[in-house]
Amino acid sequence: MKSGYLLVLLSGLLSAPAAYATDSKPLTDNVGTKGQGVIDLFKNAASTDLEAHRGENGGSLNFGFKINENYKGTENSKSKGVTLKDAVLTLDFSDGHEKIYSILNGACHTETYSLLTAVGESSRNPSYTLIGSDDNNRGGTENAVQKTYDSTLKCNVPDKLDDSGKNIHVVKATLNVQFKQMDTSKGDPESFYDYSGAPETVALLNAADTHFIDQYQSGGQQAPAKEATTPTPAVDPLAVKSWNYFPSANTYYIVAYEDLYPSQGDYDFNDLVVAYQVQYGLNSNNQVVKVAGTAYLLAKGAAYSHDWHLRIGLPSTVKTSGTCSTSLAATPQTSFACNGANTITSSGTADVLMFADTGTLFPNTQFTDYRKVLANTLFGSAYLKGPKSTFSISLDQPVDAKTIAAAPFDPYLYVRNTKQKIQLLQVNPAVKDANGYPFGMLMPSGWKWAYEKTDIRTTYANLINFVATSGANSANWYNSPAKNQYFPSPQPSAWAW
Repeated sequence: MKSGYLLVLLSGLLSAPAAYATDSKPLTDNVGTKGQGVIDLFKNAASTDLEAHRGENGGSLNFGFKINENYKGTENSKSKGVTLKDAVLTLDFSDGHEKIYSILNGACHTETYSLLTAVGESSRNPSYTLIGSDDNNRGGTENAVQKTYDSTLKCNVPDKLDDSGKNIHVVKATLNVQFKQMDTSKGDPESFYDYSGAPETVALLNAADTHFIDQYQSGGQQAPAKEATTPTPAVDPLAVKSWNYFPSANTYYIVAYEDLYPSQGDYDFNDLVVAYQVQYGLNSNNQVVKVAGTAYLLAKGAAYSHDWHLRIGLPSTVKTSGTCSTSLAATPQTSFACNGANTITSSGTADVLMFADTGTLFPNTQFTDYRKVLANTLFGSAYLKGPKSTFSISLDQPVDAKTIAAAPFDPYLYVRNTKQKIQLLQVNPAVKDANGYPFGMLMPSGWKWAYEKTDIRTTYANLINFVATSGANSANWYNSPAKNQYFPSPQPSAWAW
């Protein structure tokens, strides 16, 4: 039998509904003592019965087998089995056509298979098996069928068996079953699955009885070399099932920097303004398996050039790999690797260079003098849509979100000209001048950056009290900017392209 026959669709129901239109029907014919039998379904069911069973079972005719085996190998009263060579369901219709569904053409399957050597074969091959026991005292049974039958055979039948609209119906239905003789000289598992017993009785099953028999797995725990034909798909622990956003799915962190650290400079706090958002990809256990994000350059009010990084603290045992791409808001759009390399790799903390050499990223053609390196900070200049960068890094193992450094993470600025690193006040309070003024800040929603060479303390007078009291007073310092001293920056709908 080809291994492809094992890749079959579930034709039964995964769970039983509360009520059923059909009853299971024990069949008169059986599989005889020579390991084969032709079972005439019409001795016990009409075409309307077969169609009702097929419909209830989701397009499948399901059969239950009672395993009446003599014991060989490790077979005993608690577990015994046989191997199917083939099962062929033949249906003749009133219009003269015939349909055949079988194991060998992939339409029929059992719930278990094993790698076995049959008589005349030189190697072990996958073969469908039926497993049962002598147990007649099964817990949870609701009727004699559930109490008696051990294993199921399912045949996927896409054709209607009684179609009144087309006036076509089945006039003959037979199930031809043949067991396979195993090479018992090899011992188990061949001896266990060899046919050697009394006639095996068969029933036509409804959905409830199919479900019970499949779930009960009579004799299944002790059966050797048993494999599930239709196992529950394995859960990939690194597969993303949902996303968690920081600060939210529709908002961004806004950060701003002064780049003359440790000197204060003009303190307009617009040397670089960046908006960014981070996403955690969560697996089915709500563990983080991927980190992704997007950032936008909103303004650059500095002659210096910078590298803007987003550093995300991960456990030291975690290895990551991923990519980052920068795109310019130009026509045609230009994209390139953020850091000059196609991949990002790290062990532990991931340090993603999202904007490299910021002095080259704004396509500013408004000016020909020094102002050409500035963007969105000059009085009277039109807003220029800045570049964006996106990154995605995969973790080699799931981690709990609480083991990752907390948001807003560590967005820091590396100043190429001075070789200084500037972190946010909220991340590293030590990065400030002698008067306690920071060089990098996470700005509140609604904040607007000052015009070029306009001290932020003039634009926002309450900032002085906020800093002097370490944030205890004037918490809303950003709500009262001085008129005509800040750049009329647009809403995210304009810059989050």
